[in-house]
Amino acid sequence: FEILGQRMQQFHSLIIGPSLDSGELDPLERILALLDRLKVLGKSPLGELGCPFGNLAQEVSSIHEPLRQSVSGFFHTCMEALERCFEQGKIEGIFKDSLPSRALAEFALAQIQGAFLLRKTHKDPEVMERNVGLLRQMLDQWLR
Repeated sequence: FEILGQRMQQFHSLIIGPSLDSGELDPLERILALLDRLKVLGKSPLGELGCPFGNLAQEVSSIHEPLRQSVSGFFHTCMEALERCFEQGKIEGIFKDSLPSRALAEFALAQIQGAFLLRKTHKDPEVMERNVGLLRQMLDQWLR
């Protein structure tokens, strides 16, 4: 658990903090920064290993409840940070009011996890390029 906690903190410091938690970017820029950082990570040699949190969830979530809860909490934290960006973007007039913030945050997280899984399975870094590109196109549909 200590190592898992360190990895989660490291992910937050390298990916979430500079993107979704950045006070210097508007909500759309924060979301795009997240996608860009994940794409770079996914296309790197580390991306070939897949997402360590997704890997752990797939392997042990049905047999080790405390680990499942820890990884679930991590994913909820990421999803909630993304949802806050969507909500703030609606308030600031960046996104349409009809944007389903929570559902879209969950979908984006699921899409990213799926992209990491396919990147690992196929050993194809371009999976990340294609999937992040499609997520960016989807976001364009929700802009005002």
